[in-house]
Amino acid sequence: MRPIMTAILLLVLFPTVSFAGTIRPDVDDDKYIEYGKKHQCVLQLKLKEKLNDKWITAYASCTVINPRTIITAAHVVKGVDTVTVLKSDGEEVKVKYSAFPALFKTQKLAERFDIAVCHLEEEIKLDFYPELYRERNETEQICSIAGFGVTGNHDTGVNIRELSKRAGSNVIDAVINEMLVCSVGPKRKTSLEYLIASGDSGGGLFINKKLAGVNSNVSTIHKDMNPNSDKNDFSCFTRVSNHVEWIDKCIEVFDRLEKGGGLDE
Repeated sequence: MRPIMTAILLLVLFPTVSFAGTIRPDVDDDKYIEYGKKHQCVLQLKLKEKLNDKWITAYASCTVINPRTIITAAHVVKGVDTVTVLKSDGEEVKVKYSAFPALFKTQKLAERFDIAVCHLEEEIKLDFYPELYRERNETEQICSIAGFGVTGNHDTGVNIRELSKRAGSNVIDAVINEMLVCSVGPKRKTSLEYLIASGDSGGGLFINKKLAGVNSNVSTIHKDMNPNSDKNDFSCFTRVSNHVEWIDKCIEVFDRLEKGGGLDE
C-alpha cells in the first residue's frame, strides 16, 4: 500500500450537485450504474440549509438499515435545517431525529467519528435491509461501495457532472485511526474498481452485504494536496464495527421517543 499523506478533503456537498465515485478507465460506466441498482438500500439525501437568508439545497447519500433508520456521515447532517430521503419512486421522507457521536464535535471531522444515525418520520419499505458489520477483520476484505452523483475515472479524476447512483468494488487496504482505507492500483484490481469522490458522503461500504463503512473523506499524495479521486488518492470510510453498540443504543432511544418516552428512561 502506498504511503498516505496527511491532507484530508471532506466530501463536502455542493448546491444542487453531488459527486459520486470514480471508475476504472477500461470499464464501461453502465456497469457501475447497473451495479448501483443492486444496492437498493443506498438512497439519496436532500439537504436544505439557510445561509444569509437564502436556502441552499445539496445532496448526499445514506444507507437504510431498517424501515425507520438510516446511517449517513455526521458532517452531512450536522447543522442542516432539513434532511429528507429521496425514495426510488421520487417521494421524500423527512428525517425526524439525528444523532452523531459527541466526540465528533471536538475531533477533526475526517476522523473516526464521522457517522450519524437518523430516525425517519415514515417507513421506507425495502426487500432487503443490511445488517451492521460487527467483526473486526475488515483488512484485505473485498467490499462494494455505493453512492450518488457525478463521476470520472482513475486517470482523470472527477470530471463528469452527471447525477446517477453508482456502485463499485475494492479491497480494504488497512484500518488507520479506526477508518477503513481503499486505494486503486495495478497490483490488485477488482472488476469494478471504485473510489469515492467529493459529495459522495454518507453512502455505504459493504462486506458480504453487511454495512461495514460510511463514505467519509478522501486522502491524497498529490503534491498540491488537492484530492480529485484519481489513482493518487485514497477513499476513507468511518468504521461501522467501531460504533455498533452506539448505533444500537440510538435506535433504542428513537423507538422510545416514538412511544412517548424520554431520553433518560
